[in-house]
Amino acid sequence: MCIFPLRFAAEAIRPREFPGPPSLSERPDVEEIPHMATKNAAKKTMTKTQLIQAIAEATGNEVNKRQVKQVLEALQNVGHKTLKRQGIFTLPGFAKFRVVKKPATKARKGINPFTGQETTFKAKPASKSVRARPVKACKDAVA
Repeated sequence: MCIFPLRFAAEAIRPREFPGPPSLSERPDVEEIPHMATKNAAKKTMTKTQLIQAIAEATGNEVNKRQVKQVLEALQNVGHKTLKRQGIFTLPGFAKFRVVKKPATKARKGINPFTGQETTFKAKPASKSVRARPVKACKDAVA
């Protein structure tokens, strides 16, 4: 014989539904924070087409989009060639780009700090990468 009636046992097994946390609009004590509204907007970066359009609009009707695109492509080509030859390219008022040479590393043994087991780290070949460092004018414009 069961101590509890069957209907009470079914209610005990069924999980209870709890209301979720209240949204910001339902809470009168919390004001909407400005950075929360623009969180998704801040992640989107300007595309090449948008950059070309912005430059064309900034110069008025003196330079059209096709000419701006040609200038950007020429700047890109000059930058790549200068980096390859000299290792440093400065875009005045914006940034200084330089090639950083990373030496090759040999395979080595190490210890995993979490488990204490010995592991072998693979060897890596020598490589080159480009670093960009903003110039003072760019830092001042952001500050």
